[in-house]
Amino acid sequence: MESKRVMTLNKLYLSMLTIIFVLAYIVFVTVSEFNWVQDLLFLLSFITLYLIFVVLILEIKKAFFFLDTLLVAPSEKKEMKEIEITDPMVEEVVNHITIEAPKPVKKEKKYKFYGSTDAKTYHLEKCRFSGMIKPKYLVQKNKPDYFKTNKFHPCGNCKPNKK
Repeated sequence: MESKRVMTLNKLYLSMLTIIFVLAYIVFVTVSEFNWVQDLLFLLSFITLYLIFVVLILEIKKAFFFLDTLLVAPSEKKEMKEIEITDPMVEEVVNHITIEAPKPVKKEKKYKFYGSTDAKTYHLEKCRFSGMIKPKYLVQKNKPDYFKTNKFHPCGNCKPNKK
């Protein structure tokens, strides 16, 4: 992919080339004494010449851009050195290295009821207010009995005591 700077330069070159060709066409038409058929043929040949120049300039720019990316200064090149293993213990360890598969991520257990020890209220899992409880105040249970025995109030929005 070309960078934005190269694309901007291409647009600049194309606009300059277009201006040059338009001005050259106007000069040639005003100076020459052609009839309208000759003017039309001249215009078509000018357009063809313009398109050839555009393609050549773009291809040359792409080629130079490609060469610039290939040619890296010697200071920027990083050399990789091969390391010789002389110790037999290290060689044995290197030869027996195995890559373990990543451990599966444990799914968090979902609870039906979420309570807040700070506000002393409890909510259904899908209640919008259950997501607002700070982790340090969060209590999660599957049955509402815990919340009722500890004097938690049911949420007025999701009404967990009716379900």
